[in-house]
Amino acid sequence: MVIRSLLSAAPIERLDAEILLAHVLGIPREKLLFMYNSTVAPSCAAAFSVLSEKRLAGCPVAYLTGEKEFYSLPFSVNEHTLIPRPDTETLVEWAIQHAEGARVLDICTGSGCIGITVAKCGGAKEVTLLDISEEALAVARRNAARHAVSATVLQCDILKETPEGTFDLILSNPPYIETDVIPTLSKDVCAFEPHLALDGGEDGLRYYRIVTSLVPHILKKDGILIFENKELRELMDIKVFVDTDADLRLARRILRDVRERGRSMESVVNQYTQTVKPMHEQFVEPSKKYADVIIPEGGFNSVAVQMLIQNIRSLF
Repeated sequence: MVIRSLLSAAPIERLDAEILLAHVLGIPREKLLFMYNSTVAPSCAAAFSVLSEKRLAGCPVAYLTGEKEFYSLPFSVNEHTLIPRPDTETLVEWAIQHAEGARVLDICTGSGCIGITVAKCGGAKEVTLLDISEEALAVARRNAARHAVSATVLQCDILKETPEGTFDLILSNPPYIETDVIPTLSKDVCAFEPHLALDGGEDGLRYYRIVTSLVPHILKKDGILIFENKELRELMDIKVFVDTDADLRLARRILRDVRERGRSMESVVNQYTQTVKPMHEQFVEPSKKYADVIIPEGGFNSVAVQMLIQNIRSLF
């Protein structure tokens, strides 16, 4: 059958059809675009038809091909891993700036796309890929080998265990969907992507709380923690720990990032001194100097939080 006719008759979006047919033929999609008048073997047409029907039923294209591009790199995926999203590349771009020579921990790694990309493109000294799912970690191992990244793969339930070691850079795209919201998601997500990697608990913040509670134990002095995806205005009760000896300078630095939100320096300094100082002795040992970063009224989006953490680090 002629490729043009196969694509036209497919009951799915044209782009999806082109990707699936290229996959069946074992060629890049770009090459397929110049082969519209070519014919394919009946076996290939039959395989394409099966994949088209699965896509019509909602199965994501990435699961049908077993691959998804992320940060211009190919990554293997399957039903045990979330499909990498372009939005996550923002986290990677920030992390790469701080990865040179760093010990990196990627929490809730899934396919490993975050940690592996940061190690490959950012010159990290070591990378540890952590997940509760052995099936997901098997995929992460394959991806690390595929990209010639030497990675430590660690099965760990962070709800119950604290990872061993300390790290310069901790990255995490944790489950963040509220439990009750998952059934309302699009079919290709709620029916096919692993709920273990989606379910963030009743308010979607379970793993954010856990990861931030681990920071004093596993993040090195001057280290950086970068989260993905969740707007942090909901995290007012979560303490993000950074090492500091300069309280007021830190407050002013926070102000610099939120000035456009209309808050005065007095407001930020007052909130910092009144809220952080009383908590200080409760949350840290006397021998350590950790301070809580207060999320200002109105909150930050994830990029602003990354900028904030970068600026805090530059103080030391």
